[in-house]
Amino acid sequence: MEQTKQNLLDQLVSAAQSLSTDKLLEALDFVGYLRYRASRAARPERGSARALLSHVGAFHFGPGELNQLLADIAQMRALDLEAHA
Repeated sequence: MEQTKQNLLDQLVSAAQSLSTDKLLEALDFVGYLRYRASRAARPERGSARALLSHVGAFHFGPGELNQLLADIAQMRALDLEAHA
């Protein structure tokens, strides 16, 4: 039997009515956690390619500035590899 959202909500309210105030607060905290996880799943991970692509067009560089930034990043990566080799 497939459960409808309303049926599940009715069951949840019915089950929660017998809980103490402390347990109801725990249940609400858990619901908040589930909502937080759902909202985080919708957002790409910080620093990921998907997250960076959301900013495409938002960055404005002067002539040669992007090339200099990329060269600086490459240099820092090389130094980091040398330091940890």
